[in-house]
Amino acid sequence: MLEQYVALRDKYAEYLLLFAVGDFYETFGEDAERFSRALGITLTHKSSKDFVTPMAGIPIRAADSHIERLLKLGYRVAVADQVDDPSNSPGLVEREVTQLITPGTVTD
Repeated sequence: MLEQYVALRDKYAEYLLLFAVGDFYETFGEDAERFSRALGITLTHKSSKDFVTPMAGIPIRAADSHIERLLKLGYRVAVADQVDDPSNSPGLVEREVTQLITPGTVTD
């Protein structure tokens, strides 16, 4: 999963990447640190036996208000959603960037 994140992160390096994981948008690494500071949310970490990386996230249902705050702070946001149905996917669910949102983007 983190390989998908890193590949998208590299492709959209000028954006803060929100990466769908279940019912949450997660951020990792430096994005997580910036995201946490900007929104005043808890910075945690994701770990395995091989690595530890900072992680911060928000519920998808609350994303609009958080994205609006990020835009007001001058951030650009890339939203990566799951494009496969998890119930039909035998392995890792594929994700793609579905939205690029900048401070000039009109939001509700």
